[in-house]
Amino acid sequence: MSKRKDKNGGMVSPNEIHVVDKVTFRQWCASMVLNAKQASALLRISLPMVYKYLDMDMSANVRGTVALACNLISEKPSAERASWVMTQLKNEGCTDPWPASHPVKFPEK
Repeated sequence: MSKRKDKNGGMVSPNEIHVVDKVTFRQWCASMVLNAKQASALLRISLPMVYKYLDMDMSANVRGTVALACNLISEKPSAERASWVMTQLKNEGCTDPWPASHPVKFPEK
């Protein structure tokens, strides 16, 4: 799993992000190299809900259970997390290759 750069150019690993809001959710998706469809499958939430969480102009807040799931996934060791993510995406029928070739961007551009 590749690390993504934060808005200041530093490298951020998923285990360095604590999801609490839309900004940290977007950052987490970017650090996990997920696209919206993969985030939906991995977190088992609807694709429209993922888009609401990614859209900074919408008023929808990230639900506590979604933030908790993100944070628990991040706690896994890197190799275990990568294996688990691939298994979950396959089990959910997500056919997009992971890591995503066009992941969620952070900061939003």
